[in-house]
Amino acid sequence: MSGKRTVRLEDKRWTDTFVAADLDTFQTFVNPHRRLERKIVELTGIEDEMVAEAPEEAEAVRAFLDFAGELPLLGHNLIFDYGFLKQAAVNAFFSFERRGIDTLKIARKVLKVPESKSLDELCKYFRIFRKKKHRAVDDAEAAAELFFLLK
Repeated sequence: MSGKRTVRLEDKRWTDTFVAADLDTFQTFVNPHRRLERKIVELTGIEDEMVAEAPEEAEAVRAFLDFAGELPLLGHNLIFDYGFLKQAAVNAFFSFERRGIDTLKIARKVLKVPESKSLDELCKYFRIFRKKKHRAVDDAEAAAELFFLLK
């Protein structure tokens, strides 16, 4: 095991018309049972105190799976998040197979510019506002908005 742990699960549900205010939201921290690395704190703004009393990973994953149901997952560079979710589900003896929609793959196929297809660069290019970078709900909203612009 690499030592990496999920510390936050967040997601949004949307309709095919995407109105951010109408989305259902799922949010929970996950207790990693160790101090967070400094680079994670700097990147996400998540502090040790925020996860200390959070639910166990299995409980958080079960709640997320209940929230998501059989809906496909959408994200930017989705394989990154999917891998963490899959491993957490397997660790808790839950079945986890979902269809996925990856806005990074779509952007690479349909866009010539900008050169970088990172979520940050695509948000700048399309003027998609995010309150906080590298926070799951904000990134989920941005990926959903990007998906509807690209489709």
